[in-house]
Amino acid sequence: MHFVHPEIAFTNRFVSEYVLGERGWLLNIAFAGNLIGSVAFIAAIYQAYPPPHRSIAAMTCYGFATLAILTNFFPVDPYGKAVSLSGHIHNLGGFLGGLAALVFFVIHSVRLHSFGLLRGC
Repeated sequence: MHFVHPEIAFTNRFVSEYVLGERGWLLNIAFAGNLIGSVAFIAAIYQAYPPPHRSIAAMTCYGFATLAILTNFFPVDPYGKAVSLSGHIHNLGGFLGGLAALVFFVIHSVRLHSFGLLRGC
């Protein structure tokens, strides 16, 4: 996306700002792909691990993170401008979704390690 919007420095700005402008639909396609990939990941984890190795808490956290991807479709506000309601929803969803995904990976990794399913760890 940086080639589409070279005026946005990717080193200090969020990727969501690429949605602003006439080619913002490209990032919306990426958000949709992220949503589809997350749903597929949940289905794969659910089928890959039998119930004693699968954590309902971890799956719930990742399900919440997947739902939080929907807040990406609320447009973010340009850098330096006042934050609108849509921007607040977008920012809150990004924070809570990222936090839920982090909790999922910690719980899931600890659980797999405790069952000896992670080799060499």
